[in-house]
Amino acid sequence: MSDANGRVRIEAHSADAPVVSALTTVPARSADRPYTRFGDWFAWACALLLLLALASLVRTRSAAGAGRSAFRAASHR
Repeated sequence: MSDANGRVRIEAHSADAPVVSALTTVPARSADRPYTRFGDWFAWACALLLLLALASLVRTRSAAGAGRSAFRAASHR
């Protein structure tokens, strides 16, 4: 079994038995890491920025398309 930092706290081998039990204490980690404090905020912020960028791209393309169609209509008169 390993702790939150990846250090092996206890080992048990099951070569002679089908099941092995091991008991150990794992120290509790304080909430001093950003992910522990804030959770998935970074991933959600990235998703929100992506949606805003896509919405801006769609709006820019639709406005450019409307401008081109108005120009074409005026040039054919």
